[in-house]
Amino acid sequence: MRAAKILLMAALASAGCAQTVSFYRVRIEYSTTSDWSTLEIENPEHILSLRPMGLRGNPARASAQPERLSLNQPLADAQAGQEVGITVDYALEPAALVEPWRFVLKKGALKGSVVRVLHGNRLIREVNHTGAVPGDPGYNTLRFTVDLSGLQTAEPSRLDLPRPAKMVWAFYYPWYTLSSWSSSQLQDRPLTPYASDDPKAIARQIEQAQAAGIDGFISSWWGPGHYTDRNLKLLLEAARVAGFRVTIYFETLRSGQGRDRDEIYKWLSYFIPEYRDHPALMKVNGKPLIVVWASESVPLATWSEVFAALRSRGLDAVYLAMGRNAASLEVFDGLHEYGVFTIADLASAMKLASRATRHYPLLEEAPRPRIWASTVQPGYDERTIPGRKGLYQDRLDGAFYRSTWEAALGSDPDWVFISTWNEWWEHTHIEPSELYQDQYLQITREYARRWKGRPQLAPGGVVNAASYAAGAVAPGEIVAVFGTGFCGDARVLFDGHAATVISAGPTQINAVVPYSVADSTSTQLQVDCRDARSEALTLPVAASAPGIFTADSSGRGQGAILNQDGALNSAANPAARGSVVQIFATGEGQTYPPGVDGKPAAEPLPKPLLPVSVSIGGLHAHVLYAGGAPGLIAGVFQVNVRVPEALAAGPQPVVLTVGAASSQPGVTVSVK
Repeated sequence: MRAAKILLMAALASAGCAQTVSFYRVRIEYSTTSDWSTLEIENPEHILSLRPMGLRGNPARASAQPERLSLNQPLADAQAGQEVGITVDYALEPAALVEPWRFVLKKGALKGSVVRVLHGNRLIREVNHTGAVPGDPGYNTLRFTVDLSGLQTAEPSRLDLPRPAKMVWAFYYPWYTLSSWSSSQLQDRPLTPYASDDPKAIARQIEQAQAAGIDGFISSWWGPGHYTDRNLKLLLEAARVAGFRVTIYFETLRSGQGRDRDEIYKWLSYFIPEYRDHPALMKVNGKPLIVVWASESVPLATWSEVFAALRSRGLDAVYLAMGRNAASLEVFDGLHEYGVFTIADLASAMKLASRATRHYPLLEEAPRPRIWASTVQPGYDERTIPGRKGLYQDRLDGAFYRSTWEAALGSDPDWVFISTWNEWWEHTHIEPSELYQDQYLQITREYARRWKGRPQLAPGGVVNAASYAAGAVAPGEIVAVFGTGFCGDARVLFDGHAATVISAGPTQINAVVPYSVADSTSTQLQVDCRDARSEALTLPVAASAPGIFTADSSGRGQGAILNQDGALNSAANPAARGSVVQIFATGEGQTYPPGVDGKPAAEPLPKPLLPVSVSIGGLHAHVLYAGGAPGLIAGVFQVNVRVPEALAAGPQPVVLTVGAASSQPGVTVSVK
C-alpha cells in the first residue's frame, strides 16, 4: 500500500503559449581601423532582437547588445592599419519605421570607423567617420540618423514564437555546515541554523520557497564528486516529494579563470545522463535545463564544440548563458543575469535584453526558441569578505528588492531569477533570517502572485498520474494536472464540481476525476486558486483509462508491484513463478458499489464494472482480485494476479486491460 501512496507525484513538463510577431529585417555592417569604437543606438526601444552574423579581422573584443555595438583591437594592430568589424542583423517592429534611427558613433584617435545600414541588398545609408573631433578628444563623437520610412512599402515578415510557462526561480547554495553560522564574516544568520546535507532542512526550505511563489531552485554545482553534487541528490529527492523543480548553476570559473574544454565536457557528460531522468529536474521540451555562471569566461567557440560533441552522443540540454551579449544566443538557448545592482537604468536594460533574447529566432533560418530570465536582488554587501572590492547595495528596507522586481516584470520575462535564496556571505539572501524575518519572502509572494496572475493550464497538461498518458479521462482516475500559478490549497473543478485533491504544488496538482463524469462524454476542467480561476479545458470522458504506477514515478520500467510477502518487487527481489503479486493502478472507471469521491476503500470493496485482464511477458495471468486498494483513496486500483509458470526469469512486461483500454507499454515486473 505504501508504494502506491508514494508514487503519485510526476515530473513537470514545461509548456506555454505562442505569439505572432511582425518585423522588418535590417543589417548593420560596422568596422573600424581604430583601436576601439562604439556604435550606440539612442532609440533602441523598437528593436525586437539582433543577431551577429559574422566578424571581420581579429577583434580583441566584439560585443553586440540592443543599445550598443563595440569593437576593440590591440593598439599595435590599429597602428599597422588592421581593420576589424562585425555584421549584425536586426529585427525591428513596424513602429521603428515611423521615426529616424538615431546613432552615436565614437572611436579612438587613430584612423576611422564605417557604418553601413542595409535592407536586403539595398544600401540605406553609409557613414564614414575619420580623424579627431575638436573639443571631444576622448571620444570623437559623431551623431547621425538613418531614415527607415522607405521600408513601409515592403511587407513585414511574420513568425509565431512560443513562450514557456511563467516560473520563479531562486539561486541556491548547498555549501553550509552548522559551523558556517559562527563565521564573523556573516552579517545575518538564518532563523534556524542548518547544514545543507540535512534532508529536513532542505524540505523546510522548499516548503518556504513554495509558499512564497517560487517554483524551483538553481543549485550551485561544482562537478562530479564534489559535495555540491552529493547535496544535489538530496535536493532533488526532496523536490520530487514536494512537486518542486531543480536545476544546476554550472560553476564555470576556477581560480578566477574559465574551465577548459575537457573539464566542461567531462562534467556535462556526467551530469546529463546521471540526472536527466530524475522527475524533479527541470526539463524544457524534454531536455534538462542547465544555467551557466560566468559563461563568457570561456570562448563561445568552446561552448559550441562541447555542446555539439554532447549532442552527437544523445546528451542534449537547454543552456542559459550569463549576461546580455546577443552573440551568446548563437550557441546558448537563453540569457540571464546574476547580479543586477550595478546595472545602470535596470528597467531599460532588462527590457532591451528580454526583447532581444525572446525574439532572436526571428533572425534565424531555422528558428529555435530562446528564454529570457530577468533577475531580482534584495541587496548586496561584500565588505566583510577578505580580498573583495567592498561593493555594497543597501537593501533600503525592501525598497531595492521591490525596484528590481518592477524592472524584471516590466521586461515581460519568460522566467524570474532571484539572486539569491541563501548566499549569506554576499548578503543577498531572502531566506528567513534573524535581521529580516520573512520580510523578503512576503515581498516575493506579492510579486510572484501579481506576475503569474490566474492559474494557467499547460497544453496537454492533464495526464494519467500513473502512466502520464494524455487523452480521455475516466471516472475515478487519478490525474496529474500541470501548469503554473497553482497554490497549495488549489481546487480542481470538473464541470464546476470540486474533485478530491491528493497533493498540490505551484506547477502540479494530483486529483481524482469525480465519478459523476461517468454520465458524460466530455468534461470541463478548471483550477481554482485563491479566487483566481484558470480557463476551462475540455476533456473527453472514457469508460476506462488504466495506467500502472511505477517504482520511480516515470510511468515506465519497474512497476509499483508487491510480491506475495508484501515486499516491493524489484530486480533484487523478484517474484517467484506461480506466486501472487499485487499491481497498483488507476483509471478503472466506474465501480460497484458506485465510487464515492475521496473515500478510502473499505468493505464492501468497490470492483470495476468493466472486465479486467492482465498479461505478463505476453502470457495470460490469472486475476484473483481486481478492485479498490484497502485503506487507499478511491481511484487507486489493486489487481492481484498469479505469475505464469512458463515465464523466463528477468523483467517481464505487464499489461493491464480494463474493458477496451490497456495500460501504458514499458512497465515490468521482475521474475525469478
